[in-house]
Amino acid sequence: QLGDRPASTALGDLLMISGRHGEAAELLKEGRRLGDPSASTLLGMHCMHQGRHAEAEELLKEGCRLGDRSASTQLGMLYMQQGRHAEAEEVLKEGRRLGDRSASTQLGVLFMKQFRHAEAEKVLKEGRRLGDRPAFTALGDLLMISGRHAEAEDFFTEGRRLADQQTSTQ
Repeated sequence: QLGDRPASTALGDLLMISGRHGEAAELLKEGRRLGDPSASTLLGMHCMHQGRHAEAEELLKEGCRLGDRSASTQLGMLYMQQGRHAEAEEVLKEGRRLGDRSASTQLGVLFMKQFRHAEAEKVLKEGRRLGDRPAFTALGDLLMISGRHAEAEDFFTEGRRLADQQTSTQ
């Protein structure tokens, strides 16, 4: 939860987004020492983006153990990148159970990759209901490849409108 984490984790998150990775990693390590589960997850994401997958996996598993609900989704994305689809599905379903809204979208993407289109549509619509903006594009992609072009256009248009709204409120 934002506001409930140590300042070191919050500052580390900001510096990571700003591209100041070395400084960010040190602050996130401090947040981790202070027991902040999100610090482990953020460090895991940092390692994942650097291609340090074994280290990322350990940190993301730690985030899961410590109760960071987004850690399961991030771990599922790592497994998906590695082609470990059964493991990805398991942890993404756990992310959904824990209430991480992006878990539904990522599970839908996994199902699309496996040509499980009916299941993909169901969980992508769930992601959309939960307000996960990438779900709109993923659902549009699914409908487009299924030949349902008019429906796809509606989802792409709605996703674009939401993106424009978000940009104008920032």
